[in-house]
Amino acid sequence: MDYMTKKHIRKTFSGIGFLVFTITLSMAVLAAIIVYPLYKYFDTTAMLMLQMLVSVSCMFLTGLFYCWMSKSDLNSLITVRWVKLRRAVPLIMIGLCTAFIADYVADWVQQSFSVFGLENTISFTEDTATPIENILSIIAVAVVPPLTEEFVFRGIILGKLRKYGDGFAVLMSSVLFGMIHENIVQIPFAFIVGLAAAFVTVKCESILPAMFIHFVVNFRSVLFDILKSNKVMEENALNVIYVLFLLVVFVLAIISAAVLSKDREFFKLERRKEYPYPDLMGAFVGNAGMILFIVIVTVNTVSTLALI
Repeated sequence: MDYMTKKHIRKTFSGIGFLVFTITLSMAVLAAIIVYPLYKYFDTTAMLMLQMLVSVSCMFLTGLFYCWMSKSDLNSLITVRWVKLRRAVPLIMIGLCTAFIADYVADWVQQSFSVFGLENTISFTEDTATPIENILSIIAVAVVPPLTEEFVFRGIILGKLRKYGDGFAVLMSSVLFGMIHENIVQIPFAFIVGLAAAFVTVKCESILPAMFIHFVVNFRSVLFDILKSNKVMEENALNVIYVLFLLVVFVLAIISAAVLSKDREFFKLERRKEYPYPDLMGAFVGNAGMILFIVIVTVNTVSTLALI
């Protein structure tokens, strides 16, 4: 690559680094000045509304600001179009199956840390009791994040990186998506889910299937939490229903993979030979924005760990 190409790549990657750094920093600042001081005074409804506000302001608005500053055309980065069911459904099934496998990977990672006497201190659920709290919980967990997070990671970031090859774009957008969750449980989970969502986005040439996968994954989690906390059913019955649900998804995913595999090139991702991976990786990590992001993520992740 010539000097001007390398300079442009470093500028692009630095901009992405500052984007994720700004998102992470703004979340930390809002937590420090609003969430932590007022937590004991807020009820569940207020906390859920605040959670939605943080997601929209830190993700969506920051993403828009980045596009304005970098003079990026959203229409060229994000494709929003309906996808034919024969293409979307098999990929969605594979994406969901991958996400559910990621649950077990995250559990294994957490257990591995516990061997060294460390555990995650972040709570991922709010106790909900009233109908309005349940509705807000679903919106805050299963509706808002799939919109805002997909907008940034499978929209802006993936769209920016695809110029350098779909394989590189899928991998690095997923790495950033995992890292921004800043705890040992969600980092591996979000990374794997990010891989599936990014792959589906590339193959469908639309962000909508990834949003749907993200919604189903989060909705499954919050729905079972609500059912358990409100004691709608016996826990054993809920576990049986959940296992049956997983079984159906896994079977459909296997069938989908077999069908799509008839095209031997389908699961391959484009690689741009004019952009060697070592050069891309060096430029991606070795810029000011990304270095700041890595530092703040490392500090915040370590702060969520505690001795058992």
